[in-house]
Amino acid sequence: MKKHAGFTLIEILVVTAIIATIAGLTVTIAIHGRRAQAKLGCTNNLRNLAGMIENTSPSGIPNHSGARLALWLVQRDELQGKDALEQLFCPGDVRESLELLGGADAYADLDLKGADDYDAFTSYAGADQSKPEYRLSSSGKMRAMLIDDSEDHHDGQGFLIAFTGGAVKWRDKVED
Repeated sequence: MKKHAGFTLIEILVVTAIIATIAGLTVTIAIHGRRAQAKLGCTNNLRNLAGMIENTSPSGIPNHSGARLALWLVQRDELQGKDALEQLFCPGDVRESLELLGGADAYADLDLKGADDYDAFTSYAGADQSKPEYRLSSSGKMRAMLIDDSEDHHDGQGFLIAFTGGAVKWRDKVED
């Protein structure tokens, strides 16, 4: 009796299952790698921005909150050019970026005293500086300075907070 050369259905299914498993693992690793890279980039951005704000005298920090506190660095000429301005955006932010905003030229007419909405100019929001009890000071007590908490950053899993003294901490998102 002559045997036919070829694969059985079970052998084909086993090989297909192995290939599918390897492909699934590869995609999962790539996704987690991108998330980790975006989180690291965001951490570095927040640390840099908070450090620039903190290195001014506490009395020199303006009474801004939200996006305006981070954008104050642009107004002071601390952030100039494409590379510096990219620090204003979380690498995990899919809705806002320097490129989508129109590049560095978009910051030319920045007037933080006006009524314009500047939320699209940065991914970060600063602590409320309008009330004395929230103002940043050199008291040594760790205070939150900047936060990255948009739902589309970090896949809505959590957010980063930059504190005085250079600390940046991750907080898991808690359902309300």
